[in-house]
Amino acid sequence: MTTKRTKRGKAKVNKPVKRAKAAPPNQAEKVMSDKQQAFVRDCAVFFLILFLLTAGTVLGTWETQQPEQANDAKQSIKNLQKLALAMHSYHDDLGTFPPAALLDKDKKPLLSWRVLLLQNLGERDLFKQFKLDEPWDSAHNKKLLSRMPKVYAPVGVKIKETDVTFYQVFTGPGTAFEGPRGLSVRDFTDGTSNTLLIVEAGEPVPWTKPADLFHDAKKPLPKLGGQFKDRIHFALADGSVMVGRRDFREKTMRAFIGRNDGEPINLEDILLQK
Repeated sequence: MTTKRTKRGKAKVNKPVKRAKAAPPNQAEKVMSDKQQAFVRDCAVFFLILFLLTAGTVLGTWETQQPEQANDAKQSIKNLQKLALAMHSYHDDLGTFPPAALLDKDKKPLLSWRVLLLQNLGERDLFKQFKLDEPWDSAHNKKLLSRMPKVYAPVGVKIKETDVTFYQVFTGPGTAFEGPRGLSVRDFTDGTSNTLLIVEAGEPVPWTKPADLFHDAKKPLPKLGGQFKDRIHFALADGSVMVGRRDFREKTMRAFIGRNDGEPINLEDILLQK
């Protein structure tokens, strides 16, 4: 109720306005509203359950894949450590690291360093079965492809071939595997701890084939890191193994590849930061 002042000063009382009562909702509309609410509620419950199931599956997959990837990375590091140790064992026996390939009298590559290293990997019997005067894909030697030791087997990636490996070396001027003969540690004037020995290449090759990574300072680097999406493992000539970044600085990687270029190396440019 409100009041209004008149000309004579007397207050005039305004009577309250009577509001019409709202018509009761139609019963059909009321029923429809209840159904809609129930439908919305059921949909919400359904999508909540679906979300929880999906999230559980994704999280479960993530939890199972992460340990598997970590185990694969550890296995590759162990493989490289074993190969580097075998390289040094070969050096102890013959005074040099193995050459990148065994050549015939016409300097044609026959077999990979991976075959020459068999004796130092505890695979002497397998080594004796190779005909060292025949190429890797001769009728006889080709039969031995299926006998690949586990240390060369791919990890971290699934491929159809069962006789290929990602573990390769760099060849070419200034590398650890320059020339037709093996080099000794005296040839590593940059130091064995500053020279790359074995690396995970970008593409696999048959393990007995004399195929590796040729380094040319005037050309782009060969593709690396075919086994893992976030890292590259490589062994140095001193036997240690490092975990490198995929977005490494090219100049630093080239310095690692060279054994006698005198280039300084900044590990932060190449190592994976955890």
